[in-house]
Amino acid sequence: MRRRRPLKLLVLSLLFLAGSVYLIFNYPPDMQFSIYNLQFTILPFALGFSFLFLFTSFSFIFGNKRRGFLVACFALGYAILKLINLAYPFFIILLFVLLSVIELMFVKRK
Repeated sequence: MRRRRPLKLLVLSLLFLAGSVYLIFNYPPDMQFSIYNLQFTILPFALGFSFLFLFTSFSFIFGNKRRGFLVACFALGYAILKLINLAYPFFIILLFVLLSVIELMFVKRK
C-alpha cells in the first residue's frame, strides 16, 4: 500500500517560502536591528527561513525527512560557502561527498 504524503509539509513549505521571499526582498543583508542592546543582522533569519523552506519542500517531494534535511544542508552549505567567497568546485564536491557518506551510513544501518 502506498503511503500518502503529508500535506502539512507542503503548507509549511509555502509559508516558509513566503517568509524567506519577504525577508530577502524587503531587507538588505547588512541590516542591523537590536533586541535588548544586542545587535543582530537579518541574514541568519533569511538563511534559516530558506533552510526550513528547502527542508519541508524536499521532505514533501521525497517523502523522507532525512533526505530533505540532507538536501537542505547541502543548499545551506553552498550558500554559506558562497557568502564567505569559498565556493570553489573542490569545496562543493567535498560538501556533496560528506552528505552522501552520511546518507549511505543511514542506508547501510537499515
